[in-house]
Amino acid sequence: MPNPSLRFYAFLARWFANSYRAKFALLVVGVQALLALSVAVYALALGNTLTPQTQQLVWVVLGLLTLATPLLLVGIFALLAPLFLTVASLQKYLNQQTLPSLPTRFSDTAGQLMSDTQYIVGELDRHATKFDDSALTDHLTQTLTRGVSEKRLRQEIEYAVSHLQPFVLALLDLDHFKEINDHYGLAVGDQCIRHVGRVIRAHTRKHDWIGRWGGDEFLLVLHHIDPLKLEPTLKRLNQAIQSEALPNLPQDIHLMITLSVGATILRPGDTPEALLAKAESALYQAKALGRGNVMILDERINPPTKRAD
Repeated sequence: MPNPSLRFYAFLARWFANSYRAKFALLVVGVQALLALSVAVYALALGNTLTPQTQQLVWVVLGLLTLATPLLLVGIFALLAPLFLTVASLQKYLNQQTLPSLPTRFSDTAGQLMSDTQYIVGELDRHATKFDDSALTDHLTQTLTRGVSEKRLRQEIEYAVSHLQPFVLALLDLDHFKEINDHYGLAVGDQCIRHVGRVIRAHTRKHDWIGRWGGDEFLLVLHHIDPLKLEPTLKRLNQAIQSEALPNLPQDIHLMITLSVGATILRPGDTPEALLAKAESALYQAKALGRGNVMILDERINPPTKRAD
């Protein structure tokens, strides 16, 4: 244990890993129960030697201890509100890039936590906007670069595991893109890539993100989506690409632009490599079905079949 002061916290975390309130509830109830038990043992030990007035007092004390427990819990949870508010604000910033709005007028430890969090997150966000976009985004599609996407994917998995918030990983690949390059040239191919990147970005929510994974391949991460709505959501990307025609290009090129999509959902124990392997397998199966298909590899949607020997 790096810090000895965390030993008791680590001890309680063995039973209540995901609930801070439960740790406090256990502590309060445990102390109150110990006090009540001590009074009861005291009364039993003295037995008949207690006067009626003392016996009544014992019952009153036991009753007060019982009533005090929920009141004490309410008070403690109320004092913990700054901590929970700060955590919720940080999670909202991480998921939606929404700056926190924490009070800064309190001067105690909890007040300093809120005030310092408000200041630090604001400074981080301000400096983040000053980064050189060329180092973070692909110049052709204005999506994240391969290197940034790899780093962010690892961060997403770490956050998802610690907060029990799985996400969807999808790989999107242009169908028969080589034919477009061969027949119309690389400049037209670049326009198609740019068009696809623009359409996907326009149909991606604020807390989702997309990166250019390869020449004609994109990586897409989706948060907070119902697995049963995932396939229609991904199919709408092809519909959007088809409905938003490319200017100054022949219609037959526009009709040739379709995406094959392979997607999967983060599962416990998945590494970035394992998650990508599942998405790549799904993409391979989607492309084998023809143009513009979506394949999702997830137990809740496509139960795995036994592989033939």
